[in-house]
Amino acid sequence: QLHWNNPARHSGYTDASGFALYFTQNLRPSDLGTVMYGEGNLVLPPRQPLISVNHTCPSVCTNRYHTETRYITGVGIYMHTNGIRGRISLWRNETLVRDIWPLQEYSYNSPKVIFLNQTVEYQPGDELKTECYFTTLKNDRTVFSGAAKNDEMCLSFLWLYPNKARVPASERLTQCMAIAAINLCWVASNIVPHVERDCNITSMRSGEMPNRVMSEMAANNCFARTGCDPACRNYLNFTLWPLNACYDPTRSRQMAEAMALGMVPSSNHETIARTLYGQRFCEQEINLLNAPAPTKLIEALPAAPILQKGGLTSEHLLIIIVVCSCLGFVLFLALLTYLSIRLNHRS
Repeated sequence: QLHWNNPARHSGYTDASGFALYFTQNLRPSDLGTVMYGEGNLVLPPRQPLISVNHTCPSVCTNRYHTETRYITGVGIYMHTNGIRGRISLWRNETLVRDIWPLQEYSYNSPKVIFLNQTVEYQPGDELKTECYFTTLKNDRTVFSGAAKNDEMCLSFLWLYPNKARVPASERLTQCMAIAAINLCWVASNIVPHVERDCNITSMRSGEMPNRVMSEMAANNCFARTGCDPACRNYLNFTLWPLNACYDPTRSRQMAEAMALGMVPSSNHETIARTLYGQRFCEQEINLLNAPAPTKLIEALPAAPILQKGGLTSEHLLIIIVVCSCLGFVLFLALLTYLSIRLNHRS
């Protein structure tokens, strides 16, 4: 598959790509096939230096669809222009077997495929992990999943054999893709219980869990229209979130959100959506209460002035005023007497 991008819409470009197709009467012992892995629900916020996206193809899927050991001959990873690093690793019994694509820099403009010098065994029950690392420092908008260059992808590809091309696709692992970490191959296999990242997908899709959670939330007044009720806050913080990964905002709640949006078929989308919406007010309050108190310098208030003992009081001022008034009156009488005597002498 080739992608061409011409954002400036220049004319005169020609396509020089192509491929050679060979036919033979001598069929090879095994068919070579390609299997695609990855996460199909990407939400990359703008101006972030590093965002990691991980996908694991679970052992349930390889146990169900790999009836025998397969052999990996080549591997590739695919992202768009925000992708900067990638890694693909093979795990067996929760232990790393090897890195098939060691962690290394990635460039959208220089994609490559690693063809292995020695094939790698891919056994039933093995898990394949894909790690994609992105940067959105140059972006002013959130980037979502999509085929366009300005969208993003997190995909890996394995070239392997035997592929058993004559077996119906429903009986082969042709791809192992997830939506919000819900692997569609597990959904298609009908193997229950379907539990990923501690979230019981089977119980969520059947409606048992969301209906039970909605009843508990109603009993704790989580659907009140007056903000966050203390009973609801305690229920979420100490009961629902610690015991239920599907609703825990720090663990796997994106799975419940995906089901509420219809990304996974369910007749209980409305119930799941209501239980998610009923947590919003209290979630904000809990985050604020759990946040560390901000360190703030408290400015010292100026000390109140201290009156010195022995200073003038109102009583002292009153006495001074009275004395001054009396002295003034005496001086006034003396002046009148002096003037009266002078006038008598002149007469």
